[in-house]
Amino acid sequence: ALKSAFRLVVWFFRFLLKRNPARKIGWREVLGILAEATVHPRLSREAKRLLENDNNLQIVIFGHTHQHQHRRFLNGKEYFNTGTWNEKISLEVGSLGRLLRLTFVHIEYDRAGIPHGSLKEWKGHTDVVEDVGF
Repeated sequence: ALKSAFRLVVWFFRFLLKRNPARKIGWREVLGILAEATVHPRLSREAKRLLENDNNLQIVIFGHTHQHQHRRFLNGKEYFNTGTWNEKISLEVGSLGRLLRLTFVHIEYDRAGIPHGSLKEWKGHTDVVEDVGF
């Protein structure tokens, strides 16, 4: 793993330092992109920015980050991340092994028409009954 990581770093710096007329962005832009990209991106900051800049928004929902999340901000606005419906490997003591959580956001509207969300986990089945083959 260390050898592969080292080779990747060497390749990356060669890529950045080699002049390529087809590449439209410079090494500073590439480093900026890398600074934004993480294994678990912090989309809550982006959601907060969206909610603060638009008075019509009450809820922001993102997904596919492999980590479900719910944050409520001071002004009552909410951010949800549904995570992913793909299996992932958990190394935590309480849930060691393969883990599949089918999380989604349920939205209900109050009498004033304001949406309120809650993060749920689907435990159901699509086929409650099956045909019996003879």
